[in-house]
Parts: sequence; structure tokens; C-alpha cells
Amino acid sequence: MVILQKGLRLNRDGVFGPRTRAALVTFQRQQRLARTGVTSRTLWDRIERRDHPLIAYRWNRIVLRQGSRGAAVKVMQRAVRVTADGVFGPGTKAAVKSVQRRARMAQTGVVSGWTWVAIENRMPR
Repeated sequence: MVILQKGLRLNRDGVFGPRTRAALVTFQRQQRLARTGVTSRTLWDRIERRDHPLIAYRWNRIVLRQGSRGAAVKVMQRAVRVTADGVFGPGTKAAVKSVQRRARMAQTGVVSGWTWVAIENRMPR
């Protein structure tokens, strides 16, 4: 229950009461889901995607490095706040290393696993 309340951005008391149900129905309405007041796999997926927008790249083990190109590079570039041209060049590598340094990680300039998490943690919420 506490995890659901956290996902609904409520104070966490672990009780599925009227406040939690109302927040759940509001979230379902906002997401254009059936307003049942009951959690579902779709609801959890929507909360997770909202709170962890880069999770699919981590789950799919997407690895980006200097020379990489494409849509995943653009997403990552937006997240590290460099020009999103879809080409992983020296400027993007420097931005990734900066994120890694702030997260106290090895500064490889390669985006994979925990670097995706570090980048996501720096994104505005």
C-alpha cells in the first residue's frame, strides 16, 4: 500500500482509505483508464513510466557510447541537457561523464545500467 501511495504522491500511511481511493481514481481519470478505484497492471505501468521515464532503456539493456546514433541517443541527450541531434559525440560524452562524476561513478562516458539511473535521477520531476 505504501508503494501505491508513494506512486500517487500521497503521504504514506499504509491504509487504503478514502483518500487513497480518491487519488487512485483521479490518476485513472488523468490517464484515461477505467475509473475503478482498483489497481491494475496498466496502472502500475503508467505510474512507473511517469516516475522512471528511462526505465525501458535500462530494462532493454541499451548501451550508448561515443559514435552511437538514433532515437535512444536523442532521449538521453535531452535528459542530460545537451543538443538532441541523435549523434553521441564528444559533447554528449562530456555531459555523461559529468553525470557519472556527480553520482560518484566511474567516468566512462558510456551509458548503460546504473548510468541510466543516474541520468534519470537528475531529470526534473
